[in-house]
Amino acid sequence: MKIPSRPPSPLRSVPDHVRSQSDLMAMIGSLSIAGGAAPGGRYRHWDSLRLQTPPPGLDHPRWWLAVKLARASSYQNLPLRNGRGEPFRLAMDDVVWRLLQRIDAAAFGDLGRSPQLVERRTREALLFRQSVDEAVASSRIEGAPLTRHDAVDLVRENRPPRSVGECMILSNARAMSHVRAVAHLPLTPAMVLELHDRMTDGALDPPECGRLRRDGERVHVHDQAGGILHTPPPAVELPGRLEALCAFANSDDPDLHPVVRAVLIHFQLAYDHPFTDGNGRVARALFTWSLLNRGYGLGEFLSTSRILEQDPSRYTRAFLYVESDDDDTTYFVLNQLEAMLTAVDDLAEYLDWKPRELRRVGRLIEDAAPHGDGLNHRQLDVVRHALDNPGHIYTFAAHRRTHGVSYQTARTDLLGMAEHGVLERAKRGKMFVFAVPRDLENRLAAARITSD
Repeated sequence: MKIPSRPPSPLRSVPDHVRSQSDLMAMIGSLSIAGGAAPGGRYRHWDSLRLQTPPPGLDHPRWWLAVKLARASSYQNLPLRNGRGEPFRLAMDDVVWRLLQRIDAAAFGDLGRSPQLVERRTREALLFRQSVDEAVASSRIEGAPLTRHDAVDLVRENRPPRSVGECMILSNARAMSHVRAVAHLPLTPAMVLELHDRMTDGALDPPECGRLRRDGERVHVHDQAGGILHTPPPAVELPGRLEALCAFANSDDPDLHPVVRAVLIHFQLAYDHPFTDGNGRVARALFTWSLLNRGYGLGEFLSTSRILEQDPSRYTRAFLYVESDDDDTTYFVLNQLEAMLTAVDDLAEYLDWKPRELRRVGRLIEDAAPHGDGLNHRQLDVVRHALDNPGHIYTFAAHRRTHGVSYQTARTDLLGMAEHGVLERAKRGKMFVFAVPRDLENRLAAARITSD
């Protein structure tokens, strides 16, 4: 990836544009012409701004100077430090607040209060979906070439992984479950190390799991061509930097929005790059921990990694913009807020689609066989999945994990479907397995069943 052009320094460019009182008055007047801190509603970096047509009467350097002067009034120093020990900065501009208002409306409005997120019968299925999506996307970002279909089977069956890629998927899913379990606790360095240990179990050599980088293990962030994009702080600083990150995560600054705090935790962990591998996965997991810790329960159903995977260059570019423009973390914050809103929209669409899909399957079953015993909602979900996945194999253990039920309930569900002829029961060693017959739709008509 191409390193962004470094912006002109506003302090050095002021003498070039302000040589008299009339120049100063003209500069003040140009602030409104320039469009403020985010011209046209876009918080642009110099790398982007220099390609736009400047407002009348301004050239690109003067336009950039006006934008930076407008941002100066919004900047606040953060208790997070760059590699030189200087504070990162954040501009809580209107464009940031507009995104946060939309996120808050979703988290505490109709979507966040949706019965589907509360009812146990759908909550477990949604958590399974998020766990798989997050594990697949996060691991793909790190280079694990596994399809979602294969990952679903892996997580459902909880079988031993057969490759490093499968280890990454399974460890990620288990680590995210751990994040939900400890979300009520204050963050400590030991918790971060344990999370890394869980996240990289089987994917890294055991001596590298759950520990910080050491001297001689300085890990540069490279692009695909091998160029250095980021040089993290030296290993000797990592214990202190992790302590500072945890203190920031646990602090109660009323002026810092909880979602922005979660994003900044993600940023700082990724910037420090404290591990030999798995930094991105841990950073994204801490983002989820912070959301849940601050009462944003919607966060456990969102997979921002899946959104980032679709355009990883935007994520990298936002990170580089911070480093190249006065350590202004606003670029990264905006990138993550936009990804979060896309994930929110994706969840809302899924919650709207899911009941309609179940009704479609129900009508298919009712039309095929209007009389007979009924299927419960879990069995109906299996039928829906089975219609799209002929030949798929179900097990008691996988069904139990997917729907969050007891082993006995899972056993009753699948055996009942086998008795109706909807699934084919067989033995694999000492274990019962249930396969989707190739002629499932014909069997539905012969099974004489309806949806409950």
